[in-house]
Amino acid sequence: VSRRFTLGVKGEMDWLLNRQDIAPKHYIYALATVRYNFVQSRARKLRDFYGNEMSALNDRNNALRQEAADAKARADREAYLREQAERDKAGLKRQLDDCERSRQSAVEEPGHYVQFAHNSSTLSREETDRLRAFARSVKGTRLTIVAEASTPGTAEYNQAISERRLKRVVKVLLKEGFAPEDLHPQTAIGAQNGKANYEGRRVTITIKK
Repeated sequence: VSRRFTLGVKGEMDWLLNRQDIAPKHYIYALATVRYNFVQSRARKLRDFYGNEMSALNDRNNALRQEAADAKARADREAYLREQAERDKAGLKRQLDDCERSRQSAVEEPGHYVQFAHNSSTLSREETDRLRAFARSVKGTRLTIVAEASTPGTAEYNQAISERRLKRVVKVLLKEGFAPEDLHPQTAIGAQNGKANYEGRRVTITIKK
């Protein structure tokens, strides 16, 4: 009838060998059974219990997945910050080197400027004569040479033209009797100093103490 209530019927028929008057012609025996289970079934409780356990495990699994995703995002962010810090460190190192070069230049004696025309790396006759006269007057000293370019133009072009200007000046100084080791360092910096006018189109020669 239900999980807790059961109703049943059991029957049998016996045939007597010598029934005479002691029993009816056919003897029939029947038994009715009624069962009621007073102990409540745990099936529903167990189903609810394991259902809740599975739900909790699913929630925990989802939480762990989210934690893993968050940890990966943090790791990626930290890697990006480390790379950014390395780039910043390299930039600061370059600035420090520039400052150190500027400090060293500050203790050197003023020398000579070789002026170039806009968009040109050719020495004019006047600048060539001035450079030769300067070289003769400081012969026997050691010189530092820095070639520049003005800001108009691309960084690649400005760097290339400053290098050509540097070579022109060094060539004249070598012809005037300077040894290569006396002309150090030789630096072409393009338009790094950000000069837009004639001051950015020159080669600066300073005398080392």
